[in-house]
Amino acid sequence: MASFVVMPKCDQEMAFGEILAWKKTEGERVAEGETIFDFKTGTTIAAVAAASNSVVLAIMVHPGAKVPVDMPVAILGEYGEPIGVMMAEARKRLGKLMIFDAITGATEKMKAQIPLDELPCTPPDHHPAVLDNAAKKK
Repeated sequence: MASFVVMPKCDQEMAFGEILAWKKTEGERVAEGETIFDFKTGTTIAAVAAASNSVVLAIMVHPGAKVPVDMPVAILGEYGEPIGVMMAEARKRLGKLMIFDAITGATEKMKAQIPLDELPCTPPDHHPAVLDNAAKKK
């Protein structure tokens, strides 16, 4: 079952975390305990790990974004799971933060015209990042 990955709250005073880097891309498999992204709060840098073996179905904020604690930043699940309802919920909760979708490469204006259940979840061998890496190896 698909689930949100949220910006964790590291201490009582933390209100936001800044995404530093994504360690996984959409469509990539992640093992339980494996780092999904690094973030910074104040002077502390930390990592968020996957709670279970799954696939990164969606990344919703770009590196450099400052995200309030407990807000969704990604969706993990299995290939083919419908995530349209979760994407809509994330859009509402994130407000003006840019939703980042490496698979479609669509801007927010373009995505507003795409039915949410039609947003693709591409298997890794067809994912743009995998195809790009394969092209570089040739």
